[in-house]
Amino acid sequence: MNWQDTVMGNKKIQLLGQQYEDDLPTYDLNLYILLAQSEISFKAGMKEVLECVRKNHLLYGVNDQEKQRWYEQVKEWGVE
Repeated sequence: MNWQDTVMGNKKIQLLGQQYEDDLPTYDLNLYILLAQSEISFKAGMKEVLECVRKNHLLYGVNDQEKQRWYEQVKEWGVE
């Protein structure tokens, strides 16, 4: 995955702007858009890590309790 694959397009940014333009000053609106983009990129990066763990069977040999902790953390991240 390339960084370009995780960037919001102009259409998405415009929709966010239209949705909140009456409620937020421009500075806060820009911050909101940056935070939304950060979350998208973070989750995309986490998905890459999860895919690597799955593909390379990195949990092989890990005890069940540790595996459970891993799956709980993944669920908490919201990137399952």
